[in-house]
Amino acid sequence: MELRKNISQGSFWFAITTLVVFSIARCHRLASNDRQLAASVWSDSAMQLDMNNYQKQTRYNRNRKRFYPNKGKEGLDVSGAYQHYHHRTQKNLSPKLALELLLALRQTNGAKQRGMNAADSLRLGRELSVGLKQSNPYGSRPLAWNHMDSTQWDALPGIGPATARKIIRYRNKLGGFTHAQQLLEIPKIDTLLATLLAETFSYSPAEITKLNPNPNWSTLYKHPYVGPAKAKILHPFLAHHQPLTRQDWNQIQGLNREEKEKISPYLSFTD
Repeated sequence: MELRKNISQGSFWFAITTLVVFSIARCHRLASNDRQLAASVWSDSAMQLDMNNYQKQTRYNRNRKRFYPNKGKEGLDVSGAYQHYHHRTQKNLSPKLALELLLALRQTNGAKQRGMNAADSLRLGRELSVGLKQSNPYGSRPLAWNHMDSTQWDALPGIGPATARKIIRYRNKLGGFTHAQQLLEIPKIDTLLATLLAETFSYSPAEITKLNPNPNWSTLYKHPYVGPAKAKILHPFLAHHQPLTRQDWNQIQGLNREEKEKISPYLSFTD
């Protein structure tokens, strides 16, 4: 009995030690990759950086320490990379790459761009915007926003893991997106990103999670369009009006017209 107990304890501590060792090794590997990436981005040879490698590197590190791995150093030379690309290829930037560079430029309003003043930053931003206006980097195909997971969001140009998590977190709070402009309600979402993504939006009313016919107080006050104050009005109202008609909804007191229009897609009506 004692031997079996000792074996069990030994196995447990062996598993814990193994997990700790693997965690330390993984952190060391990520830190090493970050140092290598930072060295390639911040070195003077960034002007000669091949744009294919540049695109892969920025995609790897976007959003976790997007384009700015070390705060104490000068900013990424977006202008130099942009001019070097034109010099080598004599072609315009692809919409996908133009979006990545423009988001990097907008992140600090050009304040940390190497050798650039405000006027140069504004001029470069306008040049990068031309390619985006001509062709959307996301294409014209519709995307099922309410069914996309974090991996699918992260695969889109300009969207990293952090932004993907923000989008999914807000979608879950809402109960599903009903229109593209809801992206702009997400804190710190880039307006350019939201505008370009809007052209891909598609959804079906069946995908939306309804707040009724079984109204729950916790669900109501956590909803972005309701909150605690409106939940005090909605909870008894929805509980009393079973089933709910549009006429009853239009006659509810305590909500203005705009608030009713925002909440109504998340209600189930009988007419």
